[in-house]
Amino acid sequence: MHETIWPGIASLGILTSFLLPIFFFIALIMSLFIPFWILRIRRELIEINQKTPRKKESTLQDIRCPDCAELILEMARVCKHCGYRFDRDKEEKKEKEDRLQRGKQCSFCGCINEAGKERCAKCGQPL
Repeated sequence: MHETIWPGIASLGILTSFLLPIFFFIALIMSLFIPFWILRIRRELIEINQKTPRKKESTLQDIRCPDCAELILEMARVCKHCGYRFDRDKEEKKEKEDRLQRGKQCSFCGCINEAGKERCAKCGQPL
């Protein structure tokens, strides 16, 4: 009587009892290949990583903050860790003095000229 009311259930039971061992066997065989697939994917990811261009290293040097001793970029004006302000005016004055020592400054226009020149490159006045 149950087969007439629920004919699909009986055929489903027969079908699953037949297919279940087959699916189990297929899953067992496929599980043997999983490590090889993982290794292949890993190898491909390594190859892709090696082919991608690397970001260029920064040419700026790091210096230590005199207040907190943390590393910061050389061109920083303020330490990002403690807020110490660097006096860049002193460095600019030192750089200007170095340029003055290497070359001559025009007394008329103030332009700094190369050493050994007799006339200013900007205004033409004698140095």
